[in-house]
Amino acid sequence: QCFRSWTQVINIESVNKDEDVKDKALKTLALMDDLIAEVKAEKKIDLLDLENAKENEELSFGERAFKNFIKHTVSRAAWYYEDVKLLAEGKSAKDLNEFDAAKRIGIGTIVGKYHQKAYALKGFTVDDFLKVKEDFKGIYLNTKLDSISSQEASVVTLQTQKEILSQFDLVEAFPIIGLAIKIKRFDGSRLNPWLTEVRFIAKTHKAIDSISILKNNNSLALKVGDKTENINAVLPLFDKSDVDLRPLISSKLYHLLMTFNVMQNVDTLYDDAYLSLLSNTLVYLFTQPESEWRDELFRKIHVTTQITYYNDVEFNQYRKGLLNSPVDTINNDDAQSKFGGKQDLSKPILHLFCMIKDKEVDETRAKEIMRIIMTKYIFGMIKDKDFKVESCVSSKKLSSITEIEQEIRSRFPDFITLGDFYRCLHKVFEKALWTKSEESVDFNWDLSVLKKEKAKIDLSLLEAVEKTMFNTVPKDEDYIKAIVLSHTAKCFKSVYNIKENEVPDLAKKILSKLATEIKKKGVKTLPHYVATKKKLQKEFTQFFRDIHRQILPLHPEALKKHCEDKKIPLESFKVHAPSLLLRNACLSTKCKHFLQVNEHLGHHMDVWEKNLPRAFHTTVKSYYKESAEVIYEHFAKGAKAHDPNFNFSPEDYETTKEGVLDYINNLKVVYNAILG
Repeated sequence: QCFRSWTQVINIESVNKDEDVKDKALKTLALMDDLIAEVKAEKKIDLLDLENAKENEELSFGERAFKNFIKHTVSRAAWYYEDVKLLAEGKSAKDLNEFDAAKRIGIGTIVGKYHQKAYALKGFTVDDFLKVKEDFKGIYLNTKLDSISSQEASVVTLQTQKEILSQFDLVEAFPIIGLAIKIKRFDGSRLNPWLTEVRFIAKTHKAIDSISILKNNNSLALKVGDKTENINAVLPLFDKSDVDLRPLISSKLYHLLMTFNVMQNVDTLYDDAYLSLLSNTLVYLFTQPESEWRDELFRKIHVTTQITYYNDVEFNQYRKGLLNSPVDTINNDDAQSKFGGKQDLSKPILHLFCMIKDKEVDETRAKEIMRIIMTKYIFGMIKDKDFKVESCVSSKKLSSITEIEQEIRSRFPDFITLGDFYRCLHKVFEKALWTKSEESVDFNWDLSVLKKEKAKIDLSLLEAVEKTMFNTVPKDEDYIKAIVLSHTAKCFKSVYNIKENEVPDLAKKILSKLATEIKKKGVKTLPHYVATKKKLQKEFTQFFRDIHRQILPLHPEALKKHCEDKKIPLESFKVHAPSLLLRNACLSTKCKHFLQVNEHLGHHMDVWEKNLPRAFHTTVKSYYKESAEVIYEHFAKGAKAHDPNFNFSPEDYETTKEGVLDYINNLKVVYNAILG
């Protein structure tokens, strides 16, 4: 504070007075040096070099609080010291504009963006925070901790959660100790904890503390031999010996810390942030191979959930609802509905997992709940505006889509234009589906598209969950039933109002309706057609580009000989004088249509789609006597493009500068041979 006030006074005087403040700044600097030396001698703290201060990892809470105070507040002394040094050198605030002078003098308050957020919390006010701190203080003082803990210590601080709390000093934040993990964060997950997705769990450096991650810009790289494990979050996992921590880790303050740990968001407090991380870690583990490591984490997630949430009213209400009314509970989850969008199914999966571990539900009922979770996923897919039920249907005659693709690929060389490709695709599909004498198309169910959908929770994940918990997986008939019910029902609850014996007839109606529509509107509306078109058009475009690279002009004598051999009038070909290319014939020797007269050559070259090198040949011809480097510069600047916005980048043309220079050199040879 002394440094701040001294600096501000001198800066203000430097603006308001004509006199030189250099002498006063030199005297102030000497006083600052004396204070810095005294602090260094008494407290062993170098105010000018706090970043390189030697750290003792095993800090008590009071020591950690003092260290953070030094880091975030006392470190400003170095700023003021440097400012006075500038003044002593004659660089004053009067030489700056008004805005910079205001910043230099310190008008306003030094407050970081997270502090600003903390003082303007949208869902969690400063008063709320103060109450939470006091509540936590009371909880801590009334909680007796024994010294036994099976939790693994942080690889950095070598402390467990109990050791961190062993000497309490209330501060804004303290380290969370737990499993080192990597989660996917994005804008949505910073507002909705259930969108969190676990991507990785460290196996070598298994435990870490949250402050170590925070100090490394929220991403910590842990070396494992020649490899690196990158983690950005902590999942605290506890054992039965840690049950005495229950009041502390289920407190609002701990949930606030977990909210920031999961969401990097200080604007709100979510009691479910910790639960969402436990749920999503559980979901991730179901995708991992069976092992003792996985089984042990399953056990600890169960125990941690017991300790943290089994006394929570909302948790128990959801659990009871899932057991007795699973459809309503999953469909009407207010805790998730407030965020909008689809509900995350990791929550009911965790609850079901815990109920099975607690033997609160028999296997038959548990399987029923699991199938309801699966149906909820399929219902969400079917009702998605970008998904069509037709994607789950195919004709028996399209059972080998691979053969159709191979037939069309074999005709790539014959296609002159994209129109030729489209017509061939349409004809092959129609031929595969029906003959003109048939009145309808015979469709059946095809689950391949549904099973190919990849997401945090998809069919493969749900199958893994069921396989792990019950050693069974759904049959195709189960999926078809879920598809039919989801397509027919207007809302998820009404799915279960449809009688079991109605499903076969509903399924037949869907297939019959689709067959009628396809017969009426044609194969273009068939999802398999659309998917195949998209896939093969990309392949055909790439095929076309590959055979049309480095097109060279043809020597007049060679063109004349070709006309004589083919008995074609030389006048049939039109030459583009600026480039010596042909206007009405393809000059790619690899193309099946090489030197075939085509008055719509532009349609042929349109297969390339975009980024044809405009005026490239014209530029090379104009400067063919120059070096390749000079010609390249002319082209890159758009010398012959007649477009002031022309901008050339080799990457846009799927090539490199070296590739362009090679093309230029090959053209130089041809133009020298033709023009001399």
